[in-house]
Amino acid sequence: MAKKSFSVEKLIIQLSLGLLLAVGGIWGLQGGGDFGINSLKSVFSGSAENIAVIVFSIIELLAGIYLVLELFIGSLGKFKSILMLIIMIVWIVAIVLSDFIDGNFHNFMKWLWNFAGHLVVLGSILFCKN
Repeated sequence: MAKKSFSVEKLIIQLSLGLLLAVGGIWGLQGGGDFGINSLKSVFSGSAENIAVIVFSIIELLAGIYLVLELFIGSLGKFKSILMLIIMIVWIVAIVLSDFIDGNFHNFMKWLWNFAGHLVVLGSILFCKN
């Protein structure tokens, strides 16, 4: 198997995604919410909402920590791939719910800006998934 070479692009994308997910997980555990957590709140209610938010916040936090740690200590195995797959699925659902079902198309430029940002994060998740 060929050894992976260092790349500044991968460093920047993986570090920024790791920090974004870690902060999102902490924020969710504190009662706030990032894009993925807010979409879960729109789907669930009551105790199911609380459980979904706590579980996803922990997954986000762990994935973020793993992404950052992986830059310094190397691959952490399949566990990171599973976490990233869950985050990718929730992020896609959040894009559909927020940007298309509940999307504010009256201000098209603002909608397009938000949608593009959500796609950048999705692309980063796909890039860092394995």
